[in-house]
Amino acid sequence: MTTGLPKQPTIGSIVLGIGLFIVALLAFLRLPDVVKYTGTALMYVPAKIGLIDMVRPRDVIPMSLAENPSLVTIPSPGRYILYVNNYDLLVVHDAVVEGNSHSWITIQSEDLGTEVATTLIKRGLAWYDTPFAPGRPVITFEIDQPGTYQFTHPTRPDVAHIVPDTLTGQESRITFWVLAEIALIGGAIIYVVRKRTASRRQLRSKVLAENRARVEEARKRIEKRTEERRREEDQPYWKKKH
Repeated sequence: MTTGLPKQPTIGSIVLGIGLFIVALLAFLRLPDVVKYTGTALMYVPAKIGLIDMVRPRDVIPMSLAENPSLVTIPSPGRYILYVNNYDLLVVHDAVVEGNSHSWITIQSEDLGTEVATTLIKRGLAWYDTPFAPGRPVITFEIDQPGTYQFTHPTRPDVAHIVPDTLTGQESRITFWVLAEIALIGGAIIYVVRKRTASRRQLRSKVLAENRARVEEARKRIEKRTEERRREEDQPYWKKKH
């Protein structure tokens, strides 16, 4: 038996394959951004109805790392997170965390009268980190009074970002509401799909029931004939039908 040659790919399928490969490659190269934007999409509705807090683009404060120290104006009191996207500084940060050393960055008020306590963040990137600040969080700190603060740090030709800390201590709460949202959306999708396919499922059930009834009827007929044949064989010779 002979078989035909494989079907030649069309120009459209080749272009589509190349496009999908490029999209997959970009998604892999920008995986941290994909993770953070996915988390932001999931957090949007709970944040919109006030169940959780979420960082907005206008909340992000850029801080140049090219100068040391850097002067940054903090507009309001509260807890903040510093995000860093510089590979060298992230390596330094991880080494400091691993060695339980002193923080590689210090924060003081502009008049140098008050030093702000900082807490090193030991975890890596999480899905609930804001995508509006590139990189991952490295320290948290709390500002009592708005004003200008001096950040002392290693210099790098890069920019860090400061955002309000809406995460610390709220990780479980955020996860709960996002999982509840996923369950609600999943339940709604299942309900809609089942409702739209209800008539099809009813028809399938009816056909299956009819098939079972026909099979059962055929089985009973076969059993009846078998029983009649057995009874005929058990009769005396002169009573059997010829």
